[in-house]
Amino acid sequence: MGDDDVIACKIGTNQIYKVERHYNQGKLTSPYLLDSNKQIGITEPKVNVSNGMLTCSFMIEKNYPNVTKYSDLTNKWYILFAFGDLGPSMSLTRHSIKKPGIKQINFTQTEQTTTTRANDLEPIGDVISTGSFNSNGYSLSWKNTENYIIFSGGIGGTLSKNNKFKRQANSPDSYVAFGLSDDKKMGNDCIIVCKIFNNIPTVEHHYSTGKTTPGYLKPDEPTIGIRDATVINENGNLFCNYTRKKTIEGTERYCDLKKNNYYLQIVKGSVSNNDIQNHGQSVVISDEQIDFKINGTFSGSKRDSTKAKAHACIMIFAWLFCVSTGIILARYYKYILPSVKIQKMMFWFHAHRALMIFAPICSIAAFLVILADLEWKWVEKINKVAFAHSIFGIVLIGLSLIQVLMGFIRPNKDAKIRPLFNVVHRFTGVSCLVLAVVACYLGVFIERMNLGNDGWGILVGWTLWVIILPLLIEIVQISCFKSKSESYELKDEQTEIKSKTNTKLVENIKTVLLILHLVIALGHVIALMVIIGLAEAETEN
Repeated sequence: MGDDDVIACKIGTNQIYKVERHYNQGKLTSPYLLDSNKQIGITEPKVNVSNGMLTCSFMIEKNYPNVTKYSDLTNKWYILFAFGDLGPSMSLTRHSIKKPGIKQINFTQTEQTTTTRANDLEPIGDVISTGSFNSNGYSLSWKNTENYIIFSGGIGGTLSKNNKFKRQANSPDSYVAFGLSDDKKMGNDCIIVCKIFNNIPTVEHHYSTGKTTPGYLKPDEPTIGIRDATVINENGNLFCNYTRKKTIEGTERYCDLKKNNYYLQIVKGSVSNNDIQNHGQSVVISDEQIDFKINGTFSGSKRDSTKAKAHACIMIFAWLFCVSTGIILARYYKYILPSVKIQKMMFWFHAHRALMIFAPICSIAAFLVILADLEWKWVEKINKVAFAHSIFGIVLIGLSLIQVLMGFIRPNKDAKIRPLFNVVHRFTGVSCLVLAVVACYLGVFIERMNLGNDGWGILVGWTLWVIILPLLIEIVQISCFKSKSESYELKDEQTEIKSKTNTKLVENIKTVLLILHLVIALGHVIALMVIIGLAEAETEN
């Protein structure tokens, strides 16, 4: 396609027809060849539609020497056929069927030629059987004919009298996709994608090789096997009609509905720059393989997201609560329970060590859980947010294991390298927490998790608290230090009493702040875990 003289035969719903001349610049909407004369060189136009077949006849002048881009029919040309829906004011939209000619044609001689697959627009025929699928706010119905299956469905069921639906798509630029799969897993699937971008509807035939954004089934023919396709999006409600050819001989990877049965998978998602984006957890899969050639009613269920949710909850509890608390205990709360010692070690040390060892253990468990969910494969790079989350996560796990190992081989207090160890140990610990927070933010924004504003809002609240808490403690300690300095003007006995009083006051305030931290941090963590657990509620009515 590109640099082509185009004769467009158009017919509207009111049976008004036009035959006009356009110029195809490439894979873009084609403007008129001559704006001042939209039918230049065309006479005696006729357009008719019968039983789903559109026929067009016209006469054209062989050449117009003074009109640039007008094809001179004294030369040989390839013929390219296309079929598609009309836009507003009978404007051309992206075509749904494209057939190239097999050779250049000399229009000045008598000869006959065909397209590569002349039977793609053969009559649809009578309905032999019907079927339907309904589950979790998604629906698809079909009518089986000899060579085609007529599909109609989308988000929310059938079209109501006021042209509205029960469920809404996420945004005006959105899609719903219907996949045919040999199993309940993604990979080696034929997918019909019904999308709207910039108010332009398209229906395309894609193919999925796995957990990546699917590409076209046939790159040079995005709508192969599809005809009579429409997409409706009114007030965010998405619905799609299309007729799919059961089989196309010689087309690799085309799912054969004449011979085979398939699991039906339905998903929805957003569209950006005319590309479909990764869908969330709203994936519905039929309970059994469907034979689209027989009468039947089928149901399904959502894809199991239990492992992904378990991974998120384990990591959130381990890092946002346990690690943040462990770091604060080591930094500010060495005075707690001074009489409680285990193997001559203070209580704060054992609490700190237990919390910090617990985190990487939980992290390894959560890592194995999410790997199992991904069928023991790494996240694909095409899912940028999820891939970045995985990188931060694996670096975090590695660094946390190093941190634990450092804790077990720490030098004695009197060792010369003890000050250096303390600096490295603290830096590594804080770095782990920072990596964990970044990974959590990325996890919240993974589209599959479907957490929305509530997820990152809770995470922002937790972040503000863990910044405010040490600032408050430092302010209290600095105030106490200043008070102690001023007290040196008193007598020694009075100074000692004043110092003990100040120290006791600071410890009491810090204890109250620690209790507040336990309540606030745990509250945020529980709230976030609840949001994760209920995330799928978005797909329900």
